[in-house]
Amino acid sequence: MSAASAPVKPSAWNIEKWKKIPQPRLLKDSNNSTGVNLVRGDELEDELGFVLRDLSKEERRKLRLQGSIVVSVRRGSVVYDTNMQPGFIISSVNGNRITTAAEAIEAIKNVYNALTLDGYYEGEPDLYSYRFKKKG
Repeated sequence: MSAASAPVKPSAWNIEKWKKIPQPRLLKDSNNSTGVNLVRGDELEDELGFVLRDLSKEERRKLRLQGSIVVSVRRGSVVYDTNMQPGFIISSVNGNRITTAAEAIEAIKNVYNALTLDGYYEGEPDLYSYRFKKKG
């Protein structure tokens, strides 16, 4: 048997190199989402006077709703004048369903003048609609 036909054993260096190959990891947020959330929630505070956030996974499960929840409403603002209260869960903007604060903020920013926000309050079965005009 010649040296050229003899089986070649892998070197220890090759074995170590192949031993532990790092596996890619998929990072998820508390909502089990892999997307990057680029909204803070307060983007509409200056113009309309309210702050939004995503519903947590637990809130979505408990309420059986998707949408964005109003965290605060600034006194004297356009939204304050509609009597909207913190805790209002926005499920649609001008008839278009939304599932996250980012979607709600984007939809509201894209509306030229008249806004209709539909949604629910926890423990209330009725749909609430708030209609108002953006300042501008």
